[in-house]
Amino acid sequence: MAVNYTTKESHLSLALQVALGHVKSFMTENQKSNVLLREGKAYVDQGDLRGAIDCFNEGINFNPTVSLFTSRALSYKLLEMYKEAYFDYSYAIRLEPDNASHFCARGLCLAKMKKLGMAIEDLDIAIGLDPSSINYCARATTYAEFEKYHEAIQGEVLSPAWL
Repeated sequence: MAVNYTTKESHLSLALQVALGHVKSFMTENQKSNVLLREGKAYVDQGDLRGAIDCFNEGINFNPTVSLFTSRALSYKLLEMYKEAYFDYSYAIRLEPDNASHFCARGLCLAKMKKLGMAIEDLDIAIGLDPSSINYCARATTYAEFEKYHEAIQGEVLSPAWL
């Protein structure tokens, strides 16, 4: 069900409402979604995560991009709504299946949902796509949070750049 663009404008800043009132009929769906992405990020910066989610929802109705889904997922994570974040990261993975950061973020959501096996599976995929220290650290930290310390220190050993 598509959301009527005019019904959600109350969640937008006054300046954006005025601007969109003048130009929205001339904007493409992609342009509208980009404006809503920027507005949503501004809401995140102000700490208004619900307002941000409203903007991202509206942007997704115009053009479902990875940026909108991952931005909304981050907002959900900050609100500790891990199931919702999981689904948004899953959609981002469908759009960009070779992006390790999507698998890492989804894996961390799964860990918060107490689904260790699935979380480690995603974190292993992230490491396979990008064997950077951040992905190894995410996996080790996840194991440690579940008191699986032996597993946390297993795996490939990284040489930190500062050594």
